[in-house]
Amino acid sequence: NSAKLAKDGDALHVIPGPAVTYWNPANKASGDYTVKATFKEPKYMNLNDHPHPYGLVIAGNDLGTDQQSYLYCAAYGNGNFIVRGFGPAPFQMNGPHGSADPAVNKAAGVGEPVTQEIAISVRGEKVECAINNKVVASYDKSTLVTPGKLKSTDGVYGIRFAHNTEALVTGLTITKPLALRNALRTGAISNEWAWHSRSGGQQGRRRERDRARRSDRRPFDHHRHLWHRLAI
Repeated sequence: NSAKLAKDGDALHVIPGPAVTYWNPANKASGDYTVKATFKEPKYMNLNDHPHPYGLVIAGNDLGTDQQSYLYCAAYGNGNFIVRGFGPAPFQMNGPHGSADPAVNKAAGVGEPVTQEIAISVRGEKVECAINNKVVASYDKSTLVTPGKLKSTDGVYGIRFAHNTEALVTGLTITKPLALRNALRTGAISNEWAWHSRSGGQQGRRRERDRARRSDRRPFDHHRHLWHRLAI
């Protein structure tokens, strides 16, 4: 009950008590996809005396039950990251203490801001986590979709926070690269749309919204989404 999830401008402002996972059952991904978001810890370690992580969840199935399964990739403000999950018992993919990688940003000191861009991709038989545009972990799907881990890489996506950690989450989106590429090839959308969607501007945003209605790229809408909380 001490966890906080609130809208703060264009961001989700998260202050958990115990470790927590937030998801919306309408936010589902299947096939090949990438889920990404930006996490900003405004004051590193302001609520704890050692680093705690935050990141993305994918492949959520039976969430909120004793048979739940999901995978998450989360970054620390000290340059480390972890890849873990539940199936339904906890499992670890990169050891009990995670791994360090130069791509993971480090805060300048306690109380200083630090930002991480995190993405999890499912492509063919690979599942990858990228932090700040570098792949930091890659796994064969067969090592994840197996008894005691994931039921499938299809499922709900969301966000995961360790206990006593504050951060702002922006840009939570799902992208299906093959759908976009196929649409460009078949003429369902034009290269002009692709350029505008990357470059921004009012026209680009309008085209992106139109494209989102066809479910190839779905921007997160804070107003329409009802989030569920699972404290573990």
